[in-house]
Amino acid sequence: MLKALGGFAVTGGGGGVGAVTYKGTWDADTNNPDLVTGTPTQGDYYVVNVAGNTDLDGITDWEIGDWAIYNGSVWQKVDNTDSVSSVNGQVGTVVLTAANVNAAASNVYVTAGTGLGGGGNLEANVNVFLANTAVSPDDYGGANTVATFTVDQQGRLTAASNVTIAITTAEVSGLGTIATQDADNVAVTGGVIEVSNVTAANVTVTSNVFANLATAATATFASDELPLVPEGYVSIVINGTTKKVPYYGV
Repeated sequence: MLKALGGFAVTGGGGGVGAVTYKGTWDADTNNPDLVTGTPTQGDYYVVNVAGNTDLDGITDWEIGDWAIYNGSVWQKVDNTDSVSSVNGQVGTVVLTAANVNAAASNVYVTAGTGLGGGGNLEANVNVFLANTAVSPDDYGGANTVATFTVDQQGRLTAASNVTIAITTAEVSGLGTIATQDADNVAVTGGVIEVSNVTAANVTVTSNVFANLATAATATFASDELPLVPEGYVSIVINGTTKKVPYYGV
């Protein structure tokens, strides 16, 4: 790239204060003519016609077309080897297309894969983005529902929904029996209850009371009216009336 030389004006010869004078070509490989020990005048310059590494005041990189110019105290270099005069015959701000350099249009494409969108021909910038699925943005699952999802091979959620939690009695097993109910005023409104070894002051049953009574083979009868001596009584309120039901430890 041609460097500006402040304070110099190019002349055909003779020189002067602030002027540059072309002195001819210089072989930077053999230092011919000899610029290392010569006595140049300010503004003298040579154009390199043979590249080389002759050391002129610390400068050793000389290519064809470079200038060696003397500033009055040291040699300097005008680097012309990396300057560009035109591109494909165009000067100024150059914008090239494939047709400008007789190149074929690009036939290379970026193709969007599964779950992606975008892509296109690499003649220009292309974008690749994550494509939308059928799943609506939302919160799934709750106190009474469970979220269900469908996941494809790329790990995307392709379907999502809420399912109401509903468990039937037929789907429940293995709960066992209740050995002790440590509470007062237990209200039972339905079902079949089997009670054994229960001591309770207040048990209220509003309907559907069933009792399966059996007499042990070794039982001792107390009298004709009361075959067995009860171990105690359970008070039960039936339709607002308190009844005492005897129970036996046999």
